[in-house]
Amino acid sequence: FELRCQGEDAPDRLLELCRSHGLDTVALANELLAFVVRHNLSPQLSAEQLDTFEHEILTRRSTRPPRGPRDRSSRPGTLHDIRSLQLLLNEDEEEEELLDAYTTPSKVSQKRGNSTPETPRPKRSLSSRSPYALFSPNSFSPSVTPSQKYASRGGRGEVVTSFGSVPPDGADRGGDRGGCVPKLFGPPDAALTQGYKFMYQTAWDIREGDVIAQGGVMAAAGVGPA
Repeated sequence: FELRCQGEDAPDRLLELCRSHGLDTVALANELLAFVVRHNLSPQLSAEQLDTFEHEILTRRSTRPPRGPRDRSSRPGTLHDIRSLQLLLNEDEEEEELLDAYTTPSKVSQKRGNSTPETPRPKRSLSSRSPYALFSPNSFSPSVTPSQKYASRGGRGEVVTSFGSVPPDGADRGGDRGGCVPKLFGPPDAALTQGYKFMYQTAWDIREGDVIAQGGVMAAAGVGPA
């Protein structure tokens, strides 16, 4: 077929292809001849044609996995002896140990957490909750249905003490030995010592009291409405 090189760069390019892809002259000539005949090219080989030949033929050939001899033990229906079976078992054990080293350990049977029938929701760790759900009112509020244990228990307790008149310091507390007596904290005027019908009732009473007191002062001074 008389393949010839066109230009001064073509022979150097052929030598480079032989060295980079590990081919001898006969193998490279056969590949080039097949490439020229397949693509119906001119036998005058240029540097551009050699680049195309390397990209389409040699590069794909080097990326293919080598076809090695097929293992006879992998064929179905092959008879194994004791030695081959032991080798297969050892290989399986090594693969399992390697997989266990790179995977999470198997889950141990976990005990079921104690929960009432009304609240069967499983307890979740704080790390699994989002920061918005962690500080939401729902996370701090108890369930609507009270616990069955609390509702059916006996001896619910008794009132230990109640708020009343605050005894002065050093006064005899009677039989309240060992008990507890509530004590006001702060000035008595600012403390809530009784029940109220609505919010800000104390502020309203203070306002009414100031108006009444101011009217009394004005009446005593002889100042009246014009």
